[in-house]
Amino acid sequence: MSLRDFLALSFMVLIFGFGAVVVKIGLGEFPPFTMASLKFVITAVLLSKFLLSPKHLKLLFLLAFLMVACISFIFIAANGLDAGTAIISYQLIVPFGSLFAAFFFKDKLGVKGWIAMAFTFVGIGVLIGEPTLQNPIYVFIMILGAFVAASTTIVIKYLSELKPLAITAWTMVFGAPMMLALCFIFESNQLEIISAAGWKGWSALAYNIVGDSIIACTLWFYLIGKYRINQVAPFTLITPVIGVLGGIMVLNEELTWRKFVGGLIIVTSVAIIDLYKNKIAENKAVEAVS
Repeated sequence: MSLRDFLALSFMVLIFGFGAVVVKIGLGEFPPFTMASLKFVITAVLLSKFLLSPKHLKLLFLLAFLMVACISFIFIAANGLDAGTAIISYQLIVPFGSLFAAFFFKDKLGVKGWIAMAFTFVGIGVLIGEPTLQNPIYVFIMILGAFVAASTTIVIKYLSELKPLAITAWTMVFGAPMMLALCFIFESNQLEIISAAGWKGWSALAYNIVGDSIIACTLWFYLIGKYRINQVAPFTLITPVIGVLGGIMVLNEELTWRKFVGGLIIVTSVAIIDLYKNKIAENKAVEAVS
């Protein structure tokens, strides 16, 4: 990986990590579907000039559908969880991604990988026992978000010939009507809520649009298209550390022993999965050369 791409990956991880804190702030003023709808519509308008490539529209529509489902699950879950628990739970995207890679690309996980995957759910079990957790259902909703997010990486691999900003633009354009439909079905008084939102809500939305949707997601699409998923995914292990620390410093969240132990189990298990899969990939490369 080049130095430029490494710096891009590091910047992306920083944005995604602190994003959990920002989303929590935004959800204090916007309901989940209203905030998500604003995110999709405004991003679509900002990136409209990148709607130049009509290739793979069916795949782009599928990606948009998956992104709508993913963002919906994440925002609903984040509304009921603290930032630390939310981003730790989301780390199941890695084992889910490994399952998808094994099915679509025949990537082997191995016995150690399967054991590590099982331990990620042990970590989730520890988190669910968190006394500050109002309702465990939000953890499972976040896990659904991670599952759907993992599926998007497979679709993105098939879109690697498109420019990253074009992928983001088409995703938002196709996804905006879907998200607006969910907003009007499940929420009400949107105009009153939007007009009453303060600077914190709008700042959080701006961060989510520019930082998350345009910069971080575009970098993610670029890196996933250029490198193996197993080369990029390990760096995302830093995001829960940033999210937990951000929650403590900005939102005054408490680092309980269950959050610490559960997070440690999940992050360690995910690291083992990534390292083991990288080792398998390296052995394959050596065998191919020899």
